[in-house]
Amino acid sequence: NNFWGFFRQIGIGTKGDDAAGSWGLGKWVFPDASQINAFLAFTRRPHERETYLMGLAILKTHNLGAAKYPAYGHFAAEDPASDAAWLPMPLSSADAPGFLAEAQADFGLRRSERSGLSVVIPWPQAELTPQSIARAAITQYFLPIVRGDLVVEIDHPEDFRVIDERRLEEEIRRMPPSDSDDESPESMLSLIKLTRWALRQEPQQHIRLPLPTQQLHPLKEPDKLPAWERRQAAAVDLAELQERFNSNEPLAFRLMVDVPRTVQGSARTDDPLYVYVERDDALAQGHDYFVRGPLRVPKMDHLKSLKARALLIAESGTQLGHLLRDAEGPAHTEWKGNRDRVREKWVRAGKRIDEVRRAPYRLVQALVERPLERQLDALADLFPADIKLRTAAAAKPRGGRSPREVPETPSFPQPLALRQQDGGFRVEANPSFPLEVIGTNWRVRFAYAVARGKKAKAFAQFARGVQDGCPDFSLNSDLSLNQHGCQLLHMTDNELTIRIQEESFQLRVAGFDPLRDVIVEVDPLQEPALTAGAGGGA
Repeated sequence: NNFWGFFRQIGIGTKGDDAAGSWGLGKWVFPDASQINAFLAFTRRPHERETYLMGLAILKTHNLGAAKYPAYGHFAAEDPASDAAWLPMPLSSADAPGFLAEAQADFGLRRSERSGLSVVIPWPQAELTPQSIARAAITQYFLPIVRGDLVVEIDHPEDFRVIDERRLEEEIRRMPPSDSDDESPESMLSLIKLTRWALRQEPQQHIRLPLPTQQLHPLKEPDKLPAWERRQAAAVDLAELQERFNSNEPLAFRLMVDVPRTVQGSARTDDPLYVYVERDDALAQGHDYFVRGPLRVPKMDHLKSLKARALLIAESGTQLGHLLRDAEGPAHTEWKGNRDRVREKWVRAGKRIDEVRRAPYRLVQALVERPLERQLDALADLFPADIKLRTAAAAKPRGGRSPREVPETPSFPQPLALRQQDGGFRVEANPSFPLEVIGTNWRVRFAYAVARGKKAKAFAQFARGVQDGCPDFSLNSDLSLNQHGCQLLHMTDNELTIRIQEESFQLRVAGFDPLRDVIVEVDPLQEPALTAGAGGGA
């Protein structure tokens, strides 16, 4: 029951399949919030008159003299039994009415006759302020607040707040700037606007499609879909959707996800996944927000290279919701298909989880204007022809005659410099290059080197990992990307396209396995008369 799960058991959840948490570790926020790792809990059960009090302090396993004590110390009812035989039980108002009444008054509790749970945090951490609690509630639980399912009251002697459906935008405007752009007040206001629009959409207003995958995109290749899915996709006009999207009109999608069966033998199911997207040219980079049930799962962001905003909602009570919950760690920050729970409970589900989290990106990618094209001679008329690097090669003539001498071409510096740094590499301007590179586009791609085989094999092996749903690394989750003086135009797991905007630009990528070699290619997409890139290895 809830008492057993709250005070007795660590690491086992007592909630059902449709609950937000499942690890049995959410209660750890209470001791973590205290500078002495302790909390007290007052509770009154429905239809009962008694109030109960119990507490817990979490220390380290420790010794006092010759006796060794466990890490958990309880504040509980007195018992004459020995320590070895003592079972901590809550103190009841029936046994000590004066003590519990005094304790409630000391801590300012106003539970009176109402049932429920009150948790007291002694010596709270300094970071626990009304402002920080409000930010956490808004950024993590914005969906149930907008729906009217959740109301948060923060009562402080100097600051009283009520965060509900009507006052949500007002509280967001009170939020200070954030280091995370997707949680800034401006971004959150735009997200709430999109969320309110999404909740107003009727079922018939959603665009029904199969889940986009790396192998098959229903908007791009509807003819390759199975018959029943092909009929749905054929009714969608991609050109019309692109026009609506590029006119800054939000779009609502209802994607059907083929959820794998569980190892216990439950059948595969087709469950809905809701995705809402809108274009926003004012964004410095795109953002996608993922919600499972009432809870936002925050550490996934695949839309960075596209100026768009997306909201993905996976409902509780479905097989898909259960699968995604198993794909989360104890902190509920991201979905990963290689979690032990996924492998133990589901049959080949890792790839499906990756496809779900990338669904907003694949939809937006199909809706944006036509992709960049390689135009190697786009700026050729702006540069003198005599700087062109010649790559003449002499073929051995017949008859054993010595090959014709080819005059040596003076070496010409590369436009960009590729340099190794801790955990990765950086790309920057080459000060020895005499021409202007501002306004040119470059493609940077990378992969781990293979023991046997050349560069092409390394990139092919990486592509196979992406196809199988287990890439060696991903720019969207595993690697860190920093840039200044250049604009990020496009990004995949191991490839990005940039436009140089400043002379002193720099692009840094880090987070690689320090025990493996990384192959890096840097190639021009809009090249003047110069055709050689700064490709190399790091």
